[in-house]
Amino acid sequence: MIDQITDIVKKNWEKIPEAARAGADPERISVTKFHHGRALSKSKVLFLVTSKDKLVCLVKAARTAEGNEKLRRERDAQVQFGSTQLLKTPAVYFDGLINGSFFYAEEVVDGRPLSLSEAQSRESEIIAMIASWPAEGTVSTSKIAEVFGSAMKEEDTDFKNLHNSLTNLNANLKKGMTHGDFTRKNILKHAGGFYLVDWDRAFERPFWLLDAVHYLVRSRDIKNFEEWKEKGSPILIKEALVDEPAVSALYLAESLLELLYKRSPESYLRALEGFSRL
Repeated sequence: MIDQITDIVKKNWEKIPEAARAGADPERISVTKFHHGRALSKSKVLFLVTSKDKLVCLVKAARTAEGNEKLRRERDAQVQFGSTQLLKTPAVYFDGLINGSFFYAEEVVDGRPLSLSEAQSRESEIIAMIASWPAEGTVSTSKIAEVFGSAMKEEDTDFKNLHNSLTNLNANLKKGMTHGDFTRKNILKHAGGFYLVDWDRAFERPFWLLDAVHYLVRSRDIKNFEEWKEKGSPILIKEALVDEPAVSALYLAESLLELLYKRSPESYLRALEGFSRL
């Protein structure tokens, strides 16, 4: 696929912004392939395109046509998010198909991850920004708990405790755009500003404000529900103007998704499929 990527970049050279190709030569392109995650049919491969030691673009390609929908969703999320006063996303230059597999080329962001102190100092801004993302419709916690219950087939005490807590709540969650892995490590400080990268799990976790929970849990090192109510819940209530039952439900939903993602990938995928039908 390297030769095909090389030819495609040459053909689309003029679609790459002048700043990204200044000093580069389309006839001296070098393409380096590196794997991304496990070699599953729906996963992708990344290609770094350079020329004369200059970073030109990053090309993401689905391993097989089975991964096309997922990669298109990632591309669409980046385009939809675009740029805000606080964060940008890597610009998408062009896309297409290679042997039936979808690909797209994007801006290379060569930066460093947000430090913990920077993440904490910008916490209110980031939560407010996530709260401004579009949301539509509501889903009851009882329906969400149903999906989790049918997704998890094997017995797991941690899952059971979280699931029971969610089942006992009476709240509604909105659905909306999500990044899926919103952590400071995916916010890169670059010469052009701060960039939100790695949209691989875009739209997987479909509940509005779930990214804010994900971010707070990691930046504040929250380990359980009690710590969440003390250190996370108040800031989300204040910045996003949501009530306590919804904030508790968001934390429990996020915790259940993380547990499934780490311990039972098949159950995680079943949960995602169930949520897509709500």
